[in-house]
Amino acid sequence: MPNLRIVSDNAIERATLTASSTAGGLAVGNLAAAQVYPVWRATSRDARITAVFADVELISFFGLFFCDLSPTAQMRVRISGEQSSTNLVRYSEVFDNAAWTKAAGVTVTANYGTSPSGSTNASRLQFTAANLSLSQGTSLAAGTVCSGSVWAKGVAGQSITVSSGGVDQLFVLSGAWQRLQANNKTATGGAFAISTLGGATARDLQVWGAQLEARAQVTSYYPATAAAATRPAGYIDNWQPYDYDSGLVLACPAPAVRLRGFTPAQAATAYAYGGGAYARHWLPSEVLARGLTLDIMDPDNLQGYIEAGCMVAGPFWSPTYNASAASVTVVDRTEISRSAAGGQLAEPGTMSRKVPVDLRAMPAADRATFLNLVRNSRAHPILLSVFPMHADAELERDFMVYGRRTKDSDLAYQFMNAYATTMEVEEI
Repeated sequence: MPNLRIVSDNAIERATLTASSTAGGLAVGNLAAAQVYPVWRATSRDARITAVFADVELISFFGLFFCDLSPTAQMRVRISGEQSSTNLVRYSEVFDNAAWTKAAGVTVTANYGTSPSGSTNASRLQFTAANLSLSQGTSLAAGTVCSGSVWAKGVAGQSITVSSGGVDQLFVLSGAWQRLQANNKTATGGAFAISTLGGATARDLQVWGAQLEARAQVTSYYPATAAAATRPAGYIDNWQPYDYDSGLVLACPAPAVRLRGFTPAQAATAYAYGGGAYARHWLPSEVLARGLTLDIMDPDNLQGYIEAGCMVAGPFWSPTYNASAASVTVVDRTEISRSAAGGQLAEPGTMSRKVPVDLRAMPAADRATFLNLVRNSRAHPILLSVFPMHADAELERDFMVYGRRTKDSDLAYQFMNAYATTMEVEEI
């Protein structure tokens, strides 16, 4: 079992957030605020949130806290660390456009088949003989290091040539869609071409998604129409692989806490009284991120829509040795009083959790890191997970809090090169 983990720096605070839908004024920007309310709310049981970072960020944890997700909700977390890049090929998916020069003996049939993106917009490309080409001039200057690519699907074993900046490279087709990549070429001109050069004879294939970039290695595909198009840094679409993809995983598999006096649907959003859920995903290693996309699917959602109060993404820290002790306390602010007749009265109050952890054997390296990460944890919330990735999902749920350090944490010298401290975090 992993040691306890602490996320002390939330990259979402430095991100630009967008969402697939928003209900009224409950905007997605609310997720970056260090408070439960106001929340972000989608209009349905499915939603996508995209975060674009101003600078590259390290991510090894993602969480969506104070949310109304059901235990069967699934989410998919994807991360891209790509810088921006420009596709110099115009009409990169429309090969019958006049921007493409077709030699005699070359026929293009638009919208012939299903492209790698899932749309019916792949073109059929027929060459009747060798040494024929479909080409386009671009603004690429001679002498520029460049890379070119195009998706192609044809008869397995047959060859086709791709020209990037005037430099030819021969490829052998596999019979399935493949991205032909001509990397690290020094351009002799600005042309991008698909051809039957190199001795190839007649060819009948499908093509889609041409791209020419002024860089040594191809990046993810980005479509262009009447002009060259620049993909923003961290851009993530629906179908391409990026630096990290969690696949579909359970968002918060532990059952929601039952709250007396609330129906299950009400309890799903009673965050001030201990209701709701924490969706979480631990990455196997740190990933450099310029963009992050979260897809949520929750067909069993009791509210009929997805909502959440806080979104957290960042690197986590674990001590060399695990906590020697930890507990969870429900802080109940209900006020008890007596009536004039002596009867006991209760004025229900809000509730939150508080988790103190005892770190008894902290090496010197951990000591320095610990002091840095808790230095501002009274002003800025941190995530504390005592049992990350535990097989007991309810145990992980109960001992995971997003909150602030409630009191000063004394760091004591315990014995040779070892230190001890107690840290207490109370839910925001």
